[in-house]
Amino acid sequence: MPTNFVPANVAIGTSRTLLYTTPGSTQSVLFAGTVANIDAALADHWVTIEVQKADASYVVVGYRIPITSGGSLNLGKIAMIATEKVYLTADAVSVLVANTSIVEKT
Repeated sequence: MPTNFVPANVAIGTSRTLLYTTPGSTQSVLFAGTVANIDAALADHWVTIEVQKADASYVVVGYRIPITSGGSLNLGKIAMIATEKVYLTADAVSVLVANTSIVEKT
């Protein structure tokens, strides 16, 4: 079974912002990542992390987690099966960015 390492990076919006989709016939693990507060106004913000399961339901991994001005949040591991997706939502547009590493196994 081949293994691929994939980066997934995004500026987070105020509605569900897609970070990553697991391809068909693949299992994946988001194994490292951060969400950083890059707001030039030096304000505090929050992020919500959700996984859309294969049955289209949503699981909230973290709800309105605060990130202080200039701070960051280390993401924990998230295991996914084919077609599952990770979404991020912030309280303001483009003030939080996510940078992650994902391993895929087919």
